[in-house]
Amino acid sequence: MRDEHIQLRHRIEYDWDAVATQLSIWDSENVEEYKRLYIHPEWENRRAFDPNFRWTWREERAVRRKVDLKIMLWVCIMFTALNIDRGNISNAMSDNMLDDLGLRPADYNTGQTIARVVFLVAELPSQIISKRIGPDMWIPIQICIFSLISALQFFLKRRASFLATRYLIATFQGGFIPDTILYLSYFYTGPALPIRLAWYWMSSQVADIGVGFAAVGLLSMRGVGGYAGWRWLFLIEGLFTFLIGVASFFLVPQSPAKTETRWNPKGYFTEKEEKIIVNSVICDDPQKGGMHNRQGLSVRQIWKGIKDYNMLPLYALGLLFGLANELVNNRSFVSMALLVICIWMCVIQYPATYFYYRWRNNSKAQKWDAMSPEEQHHYRQTTTDKGNKRLDFRFAT
Repeated sequence: MRDEHIQLRHRIEYDWDAVATQLSIWDSENVEEYKRLYIHPEWENRRAFDPNFRWTWREERAVRRKVDLKIMLWVCIMFTALNIDRGNISNAMSDNMLDDLGLRPADYNTGQTIARVVFLVAELPSQIISKRIGPDMWIPIQICIFSLISALQFFLKRRASFLATRYLIATFQGGFIPDTILYLSYFYTGPALPIRLAWYWMSSQVADIGVGFAAVGLLSMRGVGGYAGWRWLFLIEGLFTFLIGVASFFLVPQSPAKTETRWNPKGYFTEKEEKIIVNSVICDDPQKGGMHNRQGLSVRQIWKGIKDYNMLPLYALGLLFGLANELVNNRSFVSMALLVICIWMCVIQYPATYFYYRWRNNSKAQKWDAMSPEEQHHYRQTTTDKGNKRLDFRFAT
C-alpha cells in the first residue's frame, strides 16, 4: 500500500497535463455571492477573472516562465538601480571625497544615519502614494527622482549639500522595496513568490560585483575636466539609473490583465495567459480582488493598520533591520549597539516572529476547520471581521 501511495504521488507530481486549478471558494455553489463579497467592481483584473476557467500544470509553468522574463527580470533591474544609487557613496569615499568637501568622518556618519532613518520613515508615505497612483507609476517616478538627485551630487560643495542629498535620496528610496514586492504579488501566488524574492535579493549581490568593477574605472577619471573621480561616479551612475527609471514607465504594466499600451498594443500576455495568472492568484488569495491598484487609503485605514497588534512583529523587524544596516558604514560606538541588535534579531526576533505567525495560523485553522461548509459560508456572508482578523485569512510563513 505504501509503495502504491508513493507511485501515485510521483504520477501526480509530474503529470504536467493534469488540471492545475486549485480548490478554492470559487468552486462553491455560492460563487456569485462570493464575487460580491470579495471582488471590487473596479478591480483591474476583473475581465480575466473566470471561476470556471481551467488550465494545466504545463500551461501554468510556461506562463510563469513568461512572467519571470517579462516582469521579474525588470523588477530585479529596477532593484539594481536602487542599490547603485544607494551604495555608490561607499565607493566615492575611497576617492578622498571627505577631504575634497572638507568633511570629517563624523559628518559622514551623520549623513549615513540621516539616510537610514529617513529610509525607514519614508516607507509608509511611499506606500500610501503607491496605493493611490499604482506601483506601476510610482516605482518609475521614484527611480527617476532619486537617480537625478544622485547624479546632482556631482556638484556637492560642503557639509550642508552633502547632508541634504543624503536626506533627499533616502526619502524617495524609502518605500521602493515594499512597493516592488506589492507589485510582484499581483503576478505571483503565495507559494510562487518566495523563490522570486530570493532572486530579487540575490540580484542585488550580483549587481554589486559589476558596480564595483565599474567604480574602479569611473574613479580613475579623477582630473578629467578638472573634477574628482567621485564626482564622475555620481554623475554617470545617476544618469544610468535615470535611464532605467525612464524605461520603467514603458516596461512596467499596470496588472496582468492590463499590459496593452500604445507602444505595445498586443501586451505581454495572450488572453488565456492573463486568465491563468489572474485566476491562479485569486484562487490562492481571494482577498487580492478586494481593492484596485488605484485605490488610495483613508486616514482611518492607515491608523487601523498602524495599531494592528498582528502587524507589530513585522514593524519591529523592519525597524531593527534598517538600524542593523548601520553596521556596514558606521564604525563608531553605535556599531556595538547595533551588533547587539543584529544578534537579537537572528537569535530571538526572527524565530519569534515566525512562530508567532505559525501560532496565529494554527489557531485560526482549528476554528475554521471545525466548521461545516454551511457554517463557513455563513461566516463569509455575515462576519464583521476584517483583514487578518478573519478566520479564513492566513499569514505567509
